Amino acid sequence: MKLILRTLFFILILSILSLSIVSLREVIFTDVYTVTEDSITVSQDVTAKITRNEKELSARITGDISYNVQNVQKVKKGEKIANVYDSKLLPQERERISYLNDRIALLQEQVATSEGFEHNSEGLKLASLAFQKEVIALANQNNYEEIGVRKNSFFSFLGNANIKEEASQLEKEMQALENKHKGHFQVVTAPMSGVFIKDSNIGKIVDNYEITLTTTVPNVFLENTYIGNSYGITFLDFGIKTIGEVSDMHKIDITNSVVVFAIRNYVYKFYDANEVKANIVFSSNYGLKVPKEAIVTVDGVSGVYVKTDKIKEFKPVEILARNEDFVIIKSNDNVKQYDEVVIKH
Repeated sequence: MKLILRTLFFILILSILSLSIVSLREVIFTDVYTVTEDSITVSQDVTAKITRNEKELSARITGDISYNVQNVQKVKKGEKIANVYDSKLLPQERERISYLNDRIALLQEQVATSEGFEHNSEGLKLASLAFQKEVIALANQNNYEEIGVRKNSFFSFLGNANIKEEASQLEKEMQALENKHKGHFQVVTAPMSGVFIKDSNIGKIVDNYEITLTTTVPNVFLENTYIGNSYGITFLDFGIKTIGEVSDMHKIDITNSVVVFAIRNYVYKFYDANEVKANIVFSSNYGLKVPKEAIVTVDGVSGVYVKTDKIKEFKPVEILARNEDFVIIKSNDNVKQYDEVVIKH
């Protein structure tokens, strides 16, 4: 009888222990996290100095300035920007020089080589003979509509020839005036293509396709940064996004470094800004997001415990990025989206 009672007692104890273990497992799995796809972006807001490829315009003489272009206007290399007159130049002479500048610029825009013939006496002769042959051939084909088209094209060519001749004569007059009044007025031209910006002197030409951005960056962001690396840059005051290539970097101390970014694509509105606020994205990793508490190390291998029914199973993972709260791991057969990982062990 005592043996039976003892056996029943042990069975009771084992049942209680079994229930406790099951209950303990269930408690463990009350703290789980459902894996989702996400990304961690590592970026830094900075205040940076802007250096542009720009050239200041100057003149050998001082005096009144008459501009041929508008402020913040795109210009080409060699384009006339302004005339500078001293006090010895008469008003009527200034007016004639200003007229010649405007008229020559207008004519040069209209001049074009047409039909493959140059705008000279020999070119006009060849163009006329070619036109006559085409008209005869089209007339034999009764193609009078095409004759009208060819006639308009030929008359346009003749008009351009006259325009070029007028422009040539005006340029000679302009050169004569420059020689006559040398030292009393000067034509200022663009030394390169870019945007004309008027200032307290004459102005400057700014090439917004070449910009240098210099700033201080915490070393923690530069662990894998080398000269030649490219990063996304957002200019916060302008809402402009672009790409900057690291062209130089120098370590200041154990905390910070000076980094120089070269921007080689057109950036709108950057004509006179000397300092800007920017956000630089140093990395952006996409994968599966899990809380940092879910990451454990087993036998020197990083991984997570994935909930499967009423047990947890260790799964090795590859960590792509981390921040203060979460870790981005690579998606693979070990861990997938919507898996549940244990965050309290």
